[in-house]
Amino acid sequence: MSFSFFKKKKQDQREVLTFSFKEEFENIYSFLCSHFNDDFEGAKKRFVELTGQFDDENEYFNSKMDDFRHWFLFFYKYKSEFFYSLKKIQSNQELKKFYEPLSCGVFSVFQITGVKDDTISMKDMVKKNKYTLNDSSYSVSLSEGDIIQTAVFETSKDEYSFGMSMINHPIDTKSFIQKKIKLILKDTNKKTSTDEEFKKRNFEFLNELLVMRYQLFKYRQVKVNQIYNDSPLTKKTTDGEQ
Repeated sequence: MSFSFFKKKKQDQREVLTFSFKEEFENIYSFLCSHFNDDFEGAKKRFVELTGQFDDENEYFNSKMDDFRHWFLFFYKYKSEFFYSLKKIQSNQELKKFYEPLSCGVFSVFQITGVKDDTISMKDMVKKNKYTLNDSSYSVSLSEGDIIQTAVFETSKDEYSFGMSMINHPIDTKSFIQKKIKLILKDTNKKTSTDEEFKKRNFEFLNELLVMRYQLFKYRQVKVNQIYNDSPLTKKTTDGEQ
């Protein structure tokens, strides 16, 4: 099992589209905002309910904007339809070619296993797959042992890129995250489970972690294990729908 929600074709049966996620993301985001404004406004309202108001004077404002754009593109209304917003780019001739490589992204929690110069090595905490990425914009802020929630996209054969959002979880959360992953894998390995059920459980989990991280920002006086908890003191609904 993995957080890669759309099964890839075998490597020799498909052509990996070479693209730069970061270069194309602004075009995709702008297209969705201008052509599907009601969805954009609904998503922003929901994201504020989950994480709190946007404050353009806050030191984390730009990171929060990246988190929102990532959430809007991949997570908004995930309970009713996976990649609800992303699917809409298929109505645009120039952008629809990016649907497959973006929908094949690996959405997960990773642990950094090494950082050397611009090279970042990390391990998927679910699938246990290892990834090596070259990214100077993140290498300066990451250290071995860090736990990050992000997405990894194959931009060309055997080359990968981070998405726009990267959420750092405290090292102290590792045992909680591992316990949750183990439970999800156990439940979704049952014969009665479907692939859709697995997707929903794990999107719920990632959404839950997103909210917990923002709660930790807000309630700095509360201990980490009181927020990263099955019954957190600052519990909020993580339902992906409005």
